[in-house]
Amino acid sequence: MQITIHADKEAKQLTITVHGLDWEKVESGSFAAGEETIQELLAQSGRALTPQLLESNEVNEGQLGRKGRSWYRKAPSQGHYQTLYGPVTVRPHTYQRSDGGQTFSPLEAGCQMSFGTATPLLAKVLAVKLSALTPREVRQDLETAHLLSLSASFIEQTAPRVGEIAVTKARCWRLESPEPGRWVATIATGVDGTTMPLGGCDHKEAMCGTIAL
Repeated sequence: MQITIHADKEAKQLTITVHGLDWEKVESGSFAAGEETIQELLAQSGRALTPQLLESNEVNEGQLGRKGRSWYRKAPSQGHYQTLYGPVTVRPHTYQRSDGGQTFSPLEAGCQMSFGTATPLLAKVLAVKLSALTPREVRQDLETAHLLSLSASFIEQTAPRVGEIAVTKARCWRLESPEPGRWVATIATGVDGTTMPLGGCDHKEAMCGTIAL
């Protein structure tokens, strides 16, 4: 089974053509097997569409102005990214200052690639799943639900990056507790704990308590 994509921007149409799929055979087979075929079809569609979405944020200027400095285009290099539908590869341009140093990828900046090689959607899904499951359980869940094979270490390394961004944003939030009604019918308390690394020492248990009116 192979998929090709054709986008007609003027007509605002996207045509997805599936090659090598005997749909009549799928319909005559078991329903469960048909569901698995549809699952693979959706995954392949995602792997075909995502590179196009990535490349729509590509910049191909010879020179960029950034942070008050001039950055110069380098030859495109192979970029490997992990998506919710599987790994994809594109060849983005990177930019570098004339005196060397770190490189800058406009494509990655435009696609909000702040989670290593994981796309934002994959990082979000990993963070949500890892809040309730162990990395090994998340790995098994992804294989079943998304036909996606990721290592437990990749899951462990990616999900905390979402938390780091949330902590940064939380510093700007101004949350105000709502005023309770005149009479409180129920008071609920809760407590939970987790181990976390602390500066200058090993992992310690941190506790969090809540009072809800």
